Amino acid sequence: MNRIIAAVRNVFVNDISSFARILAALACLFLSPPASPQIVKLSVSEQFHTHDQHFSCTLEYAQEECIRDLQRLQRLLERYDADDMGEWQGVLVALFEWKPFCVKLGVDSVSPAMTSFVDHETFLDEALFDFEPIRVSELVRKFGAPWKKLLPLAVTHELGHAVCRDATEVRAEFYADELRRHYPGRCDSSGDPAWIVRTIPGQ
Repeated sequence: MNRIIAAVRNVFVNDISSFARILAALACLFLSPPASPQIVKLSVSEQFHTHDQHFSCTLEYAQEECIRDLQRLQRLLERYDADDMGEWQGVLVALFEWKPFCVKLGVDSVSPAMTSFVDHETFLDEALFDFEPIRVSELVRKFGAPWKKLLPLAVTHELGHAVCRDATEVRAEFYADELRRHYPGRCDSSGDPAWIVRTIPGQ
């Protein structure tokens, strides 16, 4: 399945060293949004779906690892009662595709996840699932958390964007922090989205 991704930004950011409240200063991680949406082609293949959730990988993602990693993502979503997202697609992006994908979208390529709550899609870097020393070292240094903690931190943060339909990082992290502390997530959302990602089925 080919998709064209048009985007103005959203990125997983977190003051992971505290595993709690995000700091407003983290906004400096973002690149400035482009004046108009960037059009990026990304080929993906849906592997399975459950209820309203669809699970896909880019075509360059190794098939065996794709299924294994998507199942891991599915289990995490079940742990955090992600049904409130409604119909949604999670896309795992192969490691070597991630940074070029981010650069074309105009977002921070160190960040390992991004979400379009308008078009109901979340993109995750393969490095969150499969250990690659150079990329993992970069993520651990940037976010100050052990590699094994990064995936649940990223997923809960992106759930904040997805469920609350809010591009604001502080509000997404407020929701994520509640999930991590085993409380029902609460949305504190106001205003219009600051960006959108639009997917268009390819020919």
